[in-house]
Amino acid sequence: MVGPTEGRTAARYTEDLTIPQTCSRAPRVVLDLERPGGDGVGVVRQPARARGHRTRAHTADMIVEAWGPTRNVCLEEAVLGLVGAFVDVRGLAPDSHVRLTLEPAEDEEILVALLDEVVYVLDALDAVPVTVSLDEHVDGGVSGWFETVPAASVTITGAVPKGVSRSELHFSRERGRWRCRVEIDV
Repeated sequence: MVGPTEGRTAARYTEDLTIPQTCSRAPRVVLDLERPGGDGVGVVRQPARARGHRTRAHTADMIVEAWGPTRNVCLEEAVLGLVGAFVDVRGLAPDSHVRLTLEPAEDEEILVALLDEVVYVLDALDAVPVTVSLDEHVDGGVSGWFETVPAASVTITGAVPKGVSRSELHFSRERGRWRCRVEIDV
């Protein structure tokens, strides 16, 4: 069913195939027919997640990395990564929402402004975003909302963010997917 196409190598073909997250346990088989000396034996490779985030400790701060198929999905994952670094929001039912609008700007500035909004919601509204939904405007701006819970109703599991740094800042489209990296002051 899966086979090489003219002008593509088996490795390139692998990157083009994606298994939805709902099927993430199922490995995919790619025939290694185009490799010089390839024997046609199936090679099992784990699928890359289409969207996600991770955090890493960094000196006295933390780094949030996120990725997704679109700019908005990557931004949403960055928010979830930031929040997930200091609180476990699984199973929490939101009781309010906060609307947001970000003016058109460079991609990296949109990322900083969005994560600054998370810090603002924590500090000024004493609430924690548990979900995020974003829409991109034709002019490059972004609007949407956070669904929130009161900060008093969550258990803090990590360092609470104090601000977003512009050092180590990166946000761009790479190899068909949006990726970002941002340093967070804690």
